[in-house]
Amino acid sequence: MERDFNSLSIILMTATMLITTQLPICDYRLFISQSHKISKPYFSSPDPNEFIRYFGAMKKRHIYRDFYCCGENNYCAANHALKIIREESAQHPSFFRFKNDENRFYSDGYLLCKFENKSSYVICKGIPNSRNFLSDVLQYHLNLTAGINDMCGGVQLTRLSNAGKHLAQLYLNASSKHNALNRVNAYWVGKGTPICMVELFDNEVMANGLYDCFDTLETVSGEWDPFIKLYYTQYQGIPCWIINRETAGTEAFRFCLNLRTALLRIHAEKQALIHALKFLSQNTDNPDVEKEKVVSFLKKSLNKLLKGERFDIEQCPIVHLAFKIDDSFAQEEYRNLYEIIKDINNKYIIEDFNCLIAQINFDELLEKIQTNPQIDLSSPQTQQVVEMVKKKDRLGLKKFIGRNLSSLKHDAIYDLIKWAFISSLSAFL
Repeated sequence: MERDFNSLSIILMTATMLITTQLPICDYRLFISQSHKISKPYFSSPDPNEFIRYFGAMKKRHIYRDFYCCGENNYCAANHALKIIREESAQHPSFFRFKNDENRFYSDGYLLCKFENKSSYVICKGIPNSRNFLSDVLQYHLNLTAGINDMCGGVQLTRLSNAGKHLAQLYLNASSKHNALNRVNAYWVGKGTPICMVELFDNEVMANGLYDCFDTLETVSGEWDPFIKLYYTQYQGIPCWIINRETAGTEAFRFCLNLRTALLRIHAEKQALIHALKFLSQNTDNPDVEKEKVVSFLKKSLNKLLKGERFDIEQCPIVHLAFKIDDSFAQEEYRNLYEIIKDINNKYIIEDFNCLIAQINFDELLEKIQTNPQIDLSSPQTQQVVEMVKKKDRLGLKKFIGRNLSSLKHDAIYDLIKWAFISSLSAFL
């Protein structure tokens, strides 16, 4: 039965803060000829009684009218895989109450997997006026003791932020045929960089200037601005998105839900892309690795990340930030990835990869177009380009140039677009 939407909004507003910690897992068995992987569950359409061993049962998310995002409705309720252990010695600060809500495991059925722990914090009355308030909560949260199912009735203890490696190995064993476990290799799965998402539902928290505790905090503007504020930063080397809901209306709820889904999915896809390339480079001479499957996966991943809109959110303005937000966006790292891409020798993959990692300054490009006396701003072609630049639609620009290359080649606007791409890639290539 569909829940009442207004009741849900009221419930959400009682929690001052919701923290989602994502631990990406990369399942390289997609590329292995004999992986011994169990074919079920089908995440796209699981049977009602399907489950993942040591993790939990398959479930379907509640859909609140038309607001939920297609493609993320089925998940594994993975509360058996990871449990938060409340140690007496790890006392949390007295000004908030912690509640571990649930664990969810999602896979696209191929390489991309993500384990997400959701926890809520209720701030007590008289919020401390401290620069370190939010960092204190994150410090406590990321250092929570997590017990990972050891498949023998016990748990392996680790910090929540470091649980990815243990969960990857648990999933490898859980989804492999039992009679073939001795032929399963540990390198067939890997872990990605974790990410943290903080959602605030109380403007009193914002009034205390609590974001001052971060050395760098950048605001991300977009279509969601009238309803929520979006920020990104790093905390102890872990990328962190911060969403503040400024109203309790349906539009704020919709943007919050869709942004959360899109940002967490983009991060998992980014990790899958990067680690698939690294896996390929480390296994170039491995006869068990089917390289044509790697190439097919790279094409599909790049296509998803370069889409203009997904999950009812404009993806173009935020996808490049997902590459910038963590330490993997390092020049040396991307030079290495580009060398792997070049060895694949597929011009479409090379072009899409360059298009994806190019950190184009769209504001500067727009200013140069609008102030260049050689460009006719009234022409339909120019207006189309200006609209794409305003939307930061890099894939749209790439396709537009491809379709109109003959007519644009001697146009000043073509030189400016080419300059924007080349200058933004010069640091990497």
